[in-house]
Amino acid sequence: MTTISPASDAMLLLLPQAMTSVAVARRLVVTAALQAGMARGVREDLAVVVSELVTNAVRHAQPLPEGSIELGYRMEPDGVSMRVQVRDGGATTPPRTRRSPAAATGGRGLVIVARLADSWGVEAGETSTTVWALVGGATVENPRG
Repeated sequence: MTTISPASDAMLLLLPQAMTSVAVARRLVVTAALQAGMARGVREDLAVVVSELVTNAVRHAQPLPEGSIELGYRMEPDGVSMRVQVRDGGATTPPRTRRSPAAATGGRGLVIVARLADSWGVEAGETSTTVWALVGGATVENPRG
């Protein structure tokens, strides 16, 4: 079940901790980015970043007490960047980038996020972990000096 809680210009959604939530999260964030007038390339980067963050929360973390994960997103005051975040119940190892063998079929999620995002990070709490990314400030359409 999806729960939507608008807080000013930010959105927080509870999604099932299931692979079906990847497409739901991607669609919601890309739609918000389109409505905000973000460039196509930025929307494509957001789609990949959100997919990787939600996939990692589903595959590697415990759910929140409600049996869900939380997706959050908001446009930043600069008007060109969007912050996305995924909160889950944490895992036995903290989220981190790692090198994966070329033949590996996984293990590159946060490397991809780090490559596409302007910045990203992890906020670890006692009962949850949030991985966030800021996307949109440095693009072909909006290069930084």
